[in-house]
Amino acid sequence: RPVLLERAAARVGVGARDILRVIRATAEEGIFERRIFDTQPLPAWSSAAGRVTLLGDAAHALHPTPGQGANQAFEDAAALAEALCDAADRTGGGRRLRAEDVPAAVATYEERRRRRATAVQAWAAGGGRRQRDGTWQRTKPGPEAEAFRQWVLKYPAPGEEASVPPVPNDISK
Repeated sequence: RPVLLERAAARVGVGARDILRVIRATAEEGIFERRIFDTQPLPAWSSAAGRVTLLGDAAHALHPTPGQGANQAFEDAAALAEALCDAADRTGGGRRLRAEDVPAAVATYEERRRRRATAVQAWAAGGGRRQRDGTWQRTKPGPEAEAFRQWVLKYPAPGEEASVPPVPNDISK
């Protein structure tokens, strides 16, 4: 049998007969391998001077299993925008951000986002490991996993301040 077909079938395992049937019915040229990587949390997302920062996968690449990469990037962007606007408001310049205020705003952004982003990153990595070693087929997530998933889906988390003002029901007004 072709190598890629056999390797794909071995990855799925015997617990997923329907998937194995589909794999075996697929032509070799219809199967491709893609290596998936995630990263360990970075020690810092921002430059030492605080003038440059990372967000999204550049700051905290996630295993794609939970599908949270884009969501985390949006949360980062909202938190960074909020921190920059807060810094501009503090200067009294009417939303004019001074260059010297950027490092503090960047530090605020990283402080606000690091804990949550690191928790989601670890959760995604765990899902990737379970998928890779096949335990996802044999085990069901416990109530703590569902509680964490609900926490991830609620942004801001209960008790946390909203990072952007709520949109009124009728945005035409």
